[in-house]
Amino acid sequence: MHSDAASDARSRAGPIAAARSLAATPAATAVWSMLGVRLLFWFLAVLGLLWSPVHANFPQWSAYGPHSDLVFGTFAQWDADWFLRVVKHGYDVVETSAFFPGYPLVVRGAAVVFRSAVVAGVLISLAAAALAAVFLYRIGTDAIGKAGALDGVLFLALYPCAL
Repeated sequence: MHSDAASDARSRAGPIAAARSLAATPAATAVWSMLGVRLLFWFLAVLGLLWSPVHANFPQWSAYGPHSDLVFGTFAQWDADWFLRVVKHGYDVVETSAFFPGYPLVVRGAAVVFRSAVVAGVLISLAAAALAAVFLYRIGTDAIGKAGALDGVLFLALYPCAL
């Protein structure tokens, strides 16, 4: 009954007030921690590519134009190249069979909306990281408390390979 009263109050307050109350939750703090670190890494990678004297052998995948290719193409390397190949051409060579089809399928669908497989892939990866932050926070809260759960999300954002 208490939750019904709270939801009625949120619906009367409007969508802006509901968004503010949702953004003030600890799970939202976990999401912003994850996305903040990911965006900082993204910015530093783009800055590093701008500063780099080597301008050859950039990824073959394009976003929208030269500037967006630099920004989004930062992440179109290594395994992303294989995933983008699956998105564009399917499983056309034996090496692509090592990659599970779920992510390329979602990226292909989102590429219809964003009109670029590279942009769709980066945005889906960021959304998946945000969702992982929420789940890790909720699991961590039960196991080690709120502060430890937020630290766990921060460690995952800073060192994703350490998981």
